[in-house]
Amino acid sequence: MNLRKTSFFSLLFISFLTLRSEDPQTYFIKNIKVVPVSGPVIEQGSVLISDGLILSVGADLKAPANAQIVNGEKLTLYPGFFDAYNDVSALSGSSGATPATAGIAARSTTTQVITGPSDRPSSNASLALADDLRLDEKKLEAWRNGGFTHMHLVAKNGLISSRSAVVSTAPNYSDASLVKPETAIALGFSGGRDFASFPNSLMGSISYFRQTFIDLAYFEKQKETYLKNPNGLVRPKYDKVLEGLAFAKAQGLPLIIPVTTKAQIARTLDLASGFGFSFLLQGVQEGYQASDLLGTGRIGALVALKWPVEEANADPEDEPNLRTLRFRDQAPSTPSVFEKARVPFGFSGDGITSTKDFMAGIKLAIDKGLSKDAAVQALTLAPAKLLGLQSVVGSIEKGKIANLVITDGEPWESKTKIKMVFIDGVKFDIPEPPTPPERPNSRPNTPSGKE
Repeated sequence: MNLRKTSFFSLLFISFLTLRSEDPQTYFIKNIKVVPVSGPVIEQGSVLISDGLILSVGADLKAPANAQIVNGEKLTLYPGFFDAYNDVSALSGSSGATPATAGIAARSTTTQVITGPSDRPSSNASLALADDLRLDEKKLEAWRNGGFTHMHLVAKNGLISSRSAVVSTAPNYSDASLVKPETAIALGFSGGRDFASFPNSLMGSISYFRQTFIDLAYFEKQKETYLKNPNGLVRPKYDKVLEGLAFAKAQGLPLIIPVTTKAQIARTLDLASGFGFSFLLQGVQEGYQASDLLGTGRIGALVALKWPVEEANADPEDEPNLRTLRFRDQAPSTPSVFEKARVPFGFSGDGITSTKDFMAGIKLAIDKGLSKDAAVQALTLAPAKLLGLQSVVGSIEKGKIANLVITDGEPWESKTKIKMVFIDGVKFDIPEPPTPPERPNSRPNTPSGKE
């Protein structure tokens, strides 16, 4: 009888522990400066989060009994930082290749001989990056420690890339880390490198795009007609690239098109206007003289923060021309020009491998006239809007995912430290960076007043 009672209470205790382990994590962050981004700053505010979501934000909140208290005195709370566009290699292994991208990259760089109009070389719209993505734990940790809670990853694997994904920087990447597994399709203008490959020039790439999207319009119409009444009609030929593009278009995924100069921006606006897709411009570093082309709020931009500089190993006798010098000087002013012209933009870390360099790029844009409020927007809510995620991330609002960052200063200042990060409501304490060792005194100690 006693054995039965013992067994019963043991099972009851185990069941209690199981229930406790499934309890939602609840945190109450108090006495903190809250920067919601979507509304005015709360100088002395509180935020309640539970089960991965923000439950309430305000100045006079009370902590529930089951909440873990986080005292944010003298600290600032921001939405989690958002890298709006980066190569998948920023978070994947050293080679940047995953099982999903390695084969794609190989096919896209292999010489392809064109045999007819149905050939679609270097086009991977039928594939999704998220289907077989592998991320490096150390890289995830590095970006997370820099305050980034989500990143838009793109596989640069052809003229038409596989479908990109937005992922969180939580450790132990899994399907749960996917914030938006189908986000966009990136285009590229670099074709083959020899006579046999196609396309092997910029004009060839442009012609290829025009033909592909003309084919897509015909393919969609033909397929729609056949599905309505197939009797007596020849069934449409299967085309995996056009199927992938049609799927992306039906899902409202934008095209992302790389541009740098004003001439490229103008050419792209003309080219993409007939594709039937919404689209975003990526890079856009000469946007400081092209805001008139983009219109007020009409076209969004993902501005690359890797500003042009002189190459480290440049020949000292090879003097840059005036245009190059002007570009280096004025490129960081693009965000401030976009702010004044009301061109929506987010920050892209394309080509940047550290969060320190990312923030240094923002600081230079601020030095060139970008307001601090606009800088925070471009780091959080603006990219969320451009990529269709504004209802779930990008600002500190009730009901949104609890992706948050606590700092002891403005994010772009070199002395600012990231103190804490929340991803899906899970708290990560950020370790203090190691203190650099003191330099030994290079001069020997001498008696006072003597050399």
